[in-house]
Amino acid sequence: MKTPAEDVFRNWPAPGRLLRESAFVCLVGAWLCIIVTARTQALWAREMISYLPSPLLAFALLYLEYKVVELVLKRELDRRWGYAQALGCMVISLYGALAVLGAASNEQQIPTGLSERTLLLLCILGEAVFVGNVIATYKSQEAAGAAAIGMSSATVAQAPAHARSLTAAPSLTSDWLNSPVAIFGISAAFFAIMGSVFARVGFLTTEVPVGWNGATTQVSAGYLCASTSLPFAVFAAAYLLLELRFHMSFALNATRIHFVCTLLAVLEAIHVYMGWAATWASTSSLKNPVTIGDFGGALALGALACGCFVWNVVLANRLRLS
Repeated sequence: MKTPAEDVFRNWPAPGRLLRESAFVCLVGAWLCIIVTARTQALWAREMISYLPSPLLAFALLYLEYKVVELVLKRELDRRWGYAQALGCMVISLYGALAVLGAASNEQQIPTGLSERTLLLLCILGEAVFVGNVIATYKSQEAAGAAAIGMSSATVAQAPAHARSLTAAPSLTSDWLNSPVAIFGISAAFFAIMGSVFARVGFLTTEVPVGWNGATTQVSAGYLCASTSLPFAVFAAAYLLLELRFHMSFALNATRIHFVCTLLAVLEAIHVYMGWAATWASTSSLKNPVTIGDFGGALALGALACGCFVWNVVLANRLRLS
């Protein structure tokens, strides 16, 4: 039974729509500020051009994450948590915009790092509330499934004996939080978003060396952090394809072993790289740059992860055919 609060929320726009519209408002606002700056050179418009990309990026990433998870789960997330995420992020972005406009109207200097701090707060609040939303949705789905099973059991128990044999056994609600698509997809989203934050937020931005074709160059550590999401995203896409195309159901233990092997492979690659990067400025490091052979352990763990993936698929196929 729905509570009165849930009935009220049903008449509101969906939280995903609020995130999308907020991103659209930031985009239109930035475009209008560009026009105003070109015609009047107003200080507030120039400052807003520098500020608006931060909330625009945050709202776009949160909306994409929100819709992808709903698509994978094939159900709507908890609206109360969704509104807390959308409205909270809107308040933070509005506060930053008012701070920019207030400083510009008084011809004062805009607080240093305001855009970076706003982006960081938006990502922290948005991700924290989103994780809570996923957990709350999972708990409510479990409760609904248990209630449905209880009602079905009571109905079958009250039915005549000859009718019980004709009654189909109730189907359990799929445990999507333990699905490999959710496990690998959430991990990929986490590394991608954290990499974007590290690459965009000024005081978190750190440059690290990368060797390429015998030369060493400096890149943002956020890009390397975001690249670690690639193996998780590839496996999540593969599992999603198998679930949608062949209706496979994967064993939780095999999925966990596969995830641990993938995570260990990524951590081993990071360990090898950081060991080389810590001494990259020395003469010996320049003469002996990191090579593919140094990642032998990571490659071995990666091969083991691929083997676990094949093993998981074989087990799921046997269960499907049995």
